[in-house]
Amino acid sequence: MRLFYFLSTLLLLQVARAQVIEDFSDGDFTANPEWSGTIDKFTIENEQLRSNSSTSNDTFYLSTPNTKCTAVEWRFKVHMKLNTSSANYTDFVLMTDNPNPNMANSGYFLRVGNTRDEIALYRMEPGGPTLLMDGTDEQTENTDIAIKVTRDAAGLWNMYVDYSAGNNYISEGSVLDNTYTTCSHFAIQIRQSSSNFFNKHFFDDIYIGPIEVDTSKPKILSTSTPNDSTIVLRANEVIEIVGAGFSLNNGYGNPQNVVTDGSTITLTYATKFINNTYELTISNLSDLTSNLLDTVVLFDYFVAAKPKPNEILITEIFADPTPPVGLPDAEYIEIYNATSDPLELENCTFSDASSSALFPKKVITPGAYLIVTKTGDESLFTGFGDVIGLDGFPALNNGGDNLMVANSDGLPLDQVNYTDDYYQDGIKKQGGYALERIDFQTQCTEIDNWIASTDASGGTPGNMNSVLGANPDTDGPEIISARITGASEITLTLTENPVGASTTDLTNYTLSGDINPTLITPNTTENTLIISFLSPLEENVEFTLTIAELTDCKGNSSQNTVIDLVITETATAGDILLNEVLFNPKDDGVDFVEIYNSSQKYILLNELALRYTSTGGSVSTEEVALDLIIYPNAYVSLTADTSKVKSQYPEAKNLHQLASFISMNNDGGYLTLLGKLDLSIDSIAFSEDQHFELLKSVDGVSLERISFASSSTSIGNWQSASASVGYATPGYQNSQYIDLSSSNADFSLASKSVSPDNDGYEDVLTVNYTMTEPGTVLNGYVFNLAGKLIHHPFNNETLGSAGVISWDGVTDNGTKAPIGNYILLLESFTLDGKVTKKKLAFSVAGRF
Repeated sequence: MRLFYFLSTLLLLQVARAQVIEDFSDGDFTANPEWSGTIDKFTIENEQLRSNSSTSNDTFYLSTPNTKCTAVEWRFKVHMKLNTSSANYTDFVLMTDNPNPNMANSGYFLRVGNTRDEIALYRMEPGGPTLLMDGTDEQTENTDIAIKVTRDAAGLWNMYVDYSAGNNYISEGSVLDNTYTTCSHFAIQIRQSSSNFFNKHFFDDIYIGPIEVDTSKPKILSTSTPNDSTIVLRANEVIEIVGAGFSLNNGYGNPQNVVTDGSTITLTYATKFINNTYELTISNLSDLTSNLLDTVVLFDYFVAAKPKPNEILITEIFADPTPPVGLPDAEYIEIYNATSDPLELENCTFSDASSSALFPKKVITPGAYLIVTKTGDESLFTGFGDVIGLDGFPALNNGGDNLMVANSDGLPLDQVNYTDDYYQDGIKKQGGYALERIDFQTQCTEIDNWIASTDASGGTPGNMNSVLGANPDTDGPEIISARITGASEITLTLTENPVGASTTDLTNYTLSGDINPTLITPNTTENTLIISFLSPLEENVEFTLTIAELTDCKGNSSQNTVIDLVITETATAGDILLNEVLFNPKDDGVDFVEIYNSSQKYILLNELALRYTSTGGSVSTEEVALDLIIYPNAYVSLTADTSKVKSQYPEAKNLHQLASFISMNNDGGYLTLLGKLDLSIDSIAFSEDQHFELLKSVDGVSLERISFASSSTSIGNWQSASASVGYATPGYQNSQYIDLSSSNADFSLASKSVSPDNDGYEDVLTVNYTMTEPGTVLNGYVFNLAGKLIHHPFNNETLGSAGVISWDGVTDNGTKAPIGNYILLLESFTLDGKVTKKKLAFSVAGRF
């Protein structure tokens, strides 16, 4: 039993001495494995062995037992944070016959440092070391280094080094030497000269054991394109390219030249790359142990270009951070790369009306957002997305500012002239919310493409806008109004600004007679186009303007727009007449007023106003705020609700709704049509008593003017609208209208019969008159054929020079005159006493 225990212990000891693995992670180098030597001059720091000698011109060491001397591999890492020299270096004694390398008679060591700052392999000799292998010079100063040395059974030594302390070893040479084949220890010995070198030697990951055979395929760790014709591949180990194949897609094929340097492969192509995604097919790529790799490497080649107009967009503006809602208390704008290519922002500028800031070197990738703020505020936004700080970042005015991003040539990339109206929210514009752009696909910067953020934090810096696509526009620019505003000038007001070449193309606009303008002047602030012509436009001539195309900034267009135009004049008294009024509508109805242009002028409605005075004396005035023209002999009906008027009077025409309309009492009042400077154009007095007496209800029944020739103030010139037309004729000829233009007699009947049933046909007996002297007074009497007086319809009526008076066929007792024949006796007298009498025969008709 004792013999077995002794043999087992001896075997374990021999195995332990034949392999060393040490990473110092246990914080103890005195055991497992056991190190000996000047142990007080070493320590463990951050799981690494570190020198700890404070003695100048000192040599100190550690050694550990090792008997593995052939078919062996040594690996370790070293970092000397100093400039190596002939007096400052480290020896790794790979094999020695003595635990103290200074007492050794045989062995081999690597010297890291020395005069040439190299790694070299030496053989120990009694008379001094012999150099066997010399590594690359000037590689060991203050550098992390990984070293691997192998010695096979035949005595062939190979040395590999990775000067970045990784696993990408490159060969530093090989040599055959079998002088010594036995050993007892491995050692680390340090030589330092002065205090500049104290405590600056670090060691880690020591392995001594069997040669580890590489059976893994090499791996491509990275792909880069340093220029437009070169691909650099970096592998995880040293590569052999003999027999390897490289083929690039997109028509490039095989490279013109292939060069390898350790684990780096450089491919050069004759044809320059363009911005694209590429596939590189690699075949038979070998490492030093003949492991072959077949793979496909994907990579993008993109060269950041200088941005052009509309390629960089301003998409968010945070001008008023206080009071904070959820965003940092700092101003920013957000820009967006609207292209599929990376763009270089270096020397681009961001400016407002008073200051400008320069962008440093910065690439913004395709479809990416970038938060732009002032230098020093970057850290506030790092959690939101990519951010850059600018020296001299312009202060963003809360109420509005004219912001512009321009490229290095000064060409505007995007511009936004915002105001606080852009928020479209009275609360959010008080602060804490960002303005967000709605549509990125266009170059629109006007107010309808901006709105306050709907995000709970108040904005979306560095991310997709909360309102993106919230207000799609599919309509082209439309004409709101067209006016001749000068002798040879037309002004168009549009729903939105047109853009593109057609906007100022003179052939895009044609006036009657194939006349093209000489100048087009857009005003983007007021959404107008001023069209100028060579010759003055004629008065009282209707023109037609045809516009071939108008396109908005979203790409929507309107085609072949036709506009009627005419030179307008100012209305004077009598040019426009009050022609119909509904002042006691049905319960669910609304009032309306109809006007008629009795002149040959073209008159703007927005120069007019309606004034209503109640019987109690209260006054209300409302402007006719319509940018429309009333043409000669045209009707226009004005109301507060066109849909209600149309629903109750289906034949209604020329209806126009006013935002604010006069409210008339059911018992009547006084109505005046005003022109410029409150000039009275026409006025009437009206009441329920003027309605046809036999109507059961006057609700929803309008009063209609009978004749344009008669005075507006004459009660006899107004009559209830006919039942046959639905009791109103808004926007077209009155049902009670009588044309007096053909009468030249002093007194005459418009018709020799009357049927007082309010059916719209001869409802009143109408008398046309023309007087040669002013101030004529008239009395009229109706007699039956028996000579009996049945009614006195005209009692001391004062007549004008010409006009119309009427009787509705109702007698003094409030009943309709019986059907039959009658005589109307008219007696008139002038101020100088002249008396004229005339009898006119007529009949009262009716239905049986």
